[in-house]
Amino acid sequence: MDRLYQPILDANVVNEYCSIYQDIFSDIRNYEHFKYLHLGLISGIPKKSLPAIAETVGLGNGQSLHHFLVNTPLNLKDLRHQRLVLTRQILDQKPFFLCIDETGDKKKGDTTDYVALQHVPNLNRNERSLVSLNSYALWDQLAFPLLFNVFKPRSRLKAADIYKTKPGLAIEMIEELQEQDFPFKLVLINSLYSETSTLIQAFNELNLDFIIAARLDYEVWLRPGPRVTFRRWQNLDITQENTGEIYSIREMLFRRRSDIRYYQIAPRTRDPEEQSSWHIITNLQGNFLRTAGNTFAIKELIEFAFKRKRDDLGWSDHRLTDYHSIERWWEIVYSAYLMVNQQTLTLPPTS
Repeated sequence: MDRLYQPILDANVVNEYCSIYQDIFSDIRNYEHFKYLHLGLISGIPKKSLPAIAETVGLGNGQSLHHFLVNTPLNLKDLRHQRLVLTRQILDQKPFFLCIDETGDKKKGDTTDYVALQHVPNLNRNERSLVSLNSYALWDQLAFPLLFNVFKPRSRLKAADIYKTKPGLAIEMIEELQEQDFPFKLVLINSLYSETSTLIQAFNELNLDFIIAARLDYEVWLRPGPRVTFRRWQNLDITQENTGEIYSIREMLFRRRSDIRYYQIAPRTRDPEEQSSWHIITNLQGNFLRTAGNTFAIKELIEFAFKRKRDDLGWSDHRLTDYHSIERWWEIVYSAYLMVNQQTLTLPPTS
C-alpha cells in the first residue's frame, strides 16, 4: 500500500470523516457498514474484496457488507451530493484543472451489467470489460474525484436505458459540475474515441478552454482535402517517469493556423508514426509549445497517479454483477479517496 495511506489507518479518523454522511442513513447498522467499508478500503490488504474487508474489520464473512451494497435503501444521490459539498469546501473556490479519463476493467462472462467486448484504454486493446468515464479535479498536486459515468454498449442496454456516446457522457459530467459551481476553466481529457469534433463543439458552447490528448490518427479530425504541414520537432523538457522516455513535440497545420491548434508528441527514440505517438488538440492561444511539457506531464498524472491510487482503494475489486450495486461501490471508493486527500492536506510537511 502507498505510504500516503499509512497516517490515516485509524478508526477515529474514519469515524470523524464518515460522520458527515450520517444523516443520510435511517438505520444505524447501515451507517456502521458504510464506515466498515471505508476502513477496509484504506487498509493494507492487497485485494479489497468484501470477504477480505469483513475479515479485516472483524465482521467475519462478507455477507452483511454484500447485503448493504445490494439491498440497503441508500440514496446514492444524497451520498454523492454530500461528498461533492465537502470537496467544494476543501477546494475553497480555488481554480483547478478538470480532468476526464476513460478506464476499462476486465470482466469474464456476461453476468455483469454492461460488460462487453470493447476497447480497454489502460490496456490499449479489446477485452471483455466494464468501461467508465471518470472526472476529477487536479489541484495542489492532488486529484480529487468528482463524478463517474458507466459506458453502456448498445449490445448490453436494458429496457429503460438510453444509449449515450462516451463524449456525451463526458459532456454530461462537465455540465453537472458547472451547475454546481465548481471553479474550473480548463478541461484536460484523454480521448481514445473518434468523436473529437463533438467534444470541441461542446467545449466552445460551454466557453471552456480544453486540451484533448488523443491516441488516434489525425486524419479523423479532417474534412476531405486539407493539406497537412508539419513544423519542425522541438524538445520537450519532461521525462516519462515509468519508462524514462524523453519526448519531442511539433505543431501540425491544416492549410493555416486557426483557433484550434494541433500538435504531435512522440518519444525521441521511436518512429513518430508508431502507436506511442499522441496528438494534442487545444484552443489555448499563445506559445503552447512553452507550456506543453507541463500539459503532457498532467496527462501522465492522469494515467498513473489517479488510477493507481483509485485502484489501491479497490475500484475494480468488487465481485458484484448488477450496476446498481457496482455504482454504490464506486461511490464509496470515491468517498474513501476524498477522505485520504482530506487527511493528507492536514498532515505536517515532511522534512
